[in-house]
Amino acid sequence: MNIMAEPQWERTAKTKMGIYLTSIETAFILKSVDFDHKTIADLGSGGGKFSILALRKSAYVISLDRDLGSLKWLKSRDHSSNVILGDVTALPLRENTVDILFLIEIFDYVTETKTLLREMYRILKEQGSLILSFGNTSSLKSRLRRLRKKYYVQDAYSYGEAVQLLNRFNFRIIQEEGYNWLLLNRESNNKFIPFFGKIVRLLRLDKLSVISPWIIVCASKC
Repeated sequence: MNIMAEPQWERTAKTKMGIYLTSIETAFILKSVDFDHKTIADLGSGGGKFSILALRKSAYVISLDRDLGSLKWLKSRDHSSNVILGDVTALPLRENTVDILFLIEIFDYVTETKTLLREMYRILKEQGSLILSFGNTSSLKSRLRRLRKKYYVQDAYSYGEAVQLLNRFNFRIIQEEGYNWLLLNRESNNKFIPFFGKIVRLLRLDKLSVISPWIIVCASKC
């Protein structure tokens, strides 16, 4: 009997740091969009933690990823999920058909960001919503990564540049939040992560998007 291997991003989501980051992203999604009977495309869905969140909120969800193993894992967790093997820069979806797009922890790994933004704009309905997270190259954490010669595939946009790019492709930011301030990686199981998270909340660092290591935004198609 073959046992399906758990995808990497699903494993790291179970670490203390992974749980902490996912809780922030989940809370932001829940306060930003109305799921009920909406069509949602989860781009770069991986094993589907955000797809399943939306499915449980009575949304119709399309989960797209280029990793077949991750999609099989998602399908094994929820047989009602609609999975598509594909690339986010060539979306196999008709224009003006999606109410809400998720692109969470994916943007920094896509080299053709302009093509990606055109594709997302194409498939979103008028006034549709985009939930997008991205790294901020002008943050201290990003600069420390570069000093240690640790880069994302792209690692190219500051907060201001990312906002300008969204505006250029006719996305208007409605809400935003800064996060991932802890100088730890996603694989960390440091026992003090919950405590550090409370300090971050007390200092209201989520409001300092311009210098935040990561930013998550809800943007509307104009």
